[in-house]
Amino acid sequence: MKRYLIPIILLLLLPNLYALEIKVKTDKEFYVAGEMVKVEGKVSEVDKGYAIAIQVRDPDGNIWAIAQTFPEENGNFSSSIATVSPKSPLGEYKVLVSYKGVSTQTSFKVIAKLNLILSKDNLSYGEETVIKIEGIQGYRMITEVSKDKESWIKIKEDDFSYGTYEFSWRPSLVGSYFLRAKVLDKDN
Repeated sequence: MKRYLIPIILLLLLPNLYALEIKVKTDKEFYVAGEMVKVEGKVSEVDKGYAIAIQVRDPDGNIWAIAQTFPEENGNFSSSIATVSPKSPLGEYKVLVSYKGVSTQTSFKVIAKLNLILSKDNLSYGEETVIKIEGIQGYRMITEVSKDKESWIKIKEDDFSYGTYEFSWRPSLVGSYFLRAKVLDKDN
């Protein structure tokens, strides 16, 4: 009885030693409207005739894109899966990849592309500029200012209901300033 036990245990462990592995990533961590999402990766073993299924789900869990591709002989694969549209929801997207019954996933984020326009680039002390921000509507917006790009002070927070908003701003001290605008996720 003991003679047969060792080969059976080895046979049970053998599939785990040669388990199929899938590595996957996107070519970028963040995308904005108009950019193509490229999924790439590698499978540890290639069987001709088996396709790699790629499914992308948006932040609400809805299917956003589906693709199918075949691995190269070395196991590498890639697929330009979809272009981010201006109507694509902001937030984290999940990329699910399956091959021969094995699955893995990665993610990327869709962020807003904003235009920040100043009525005046150079100000004399005491003057103000009008800051106009154009982007997508339906999100909350924060505008911040910094003198060193390390510590930021919020100068405006508002709903971005109409896709554009503007306000006046006057620097409190003489010097150079940096401005940035951020769109918050709908959850914030």
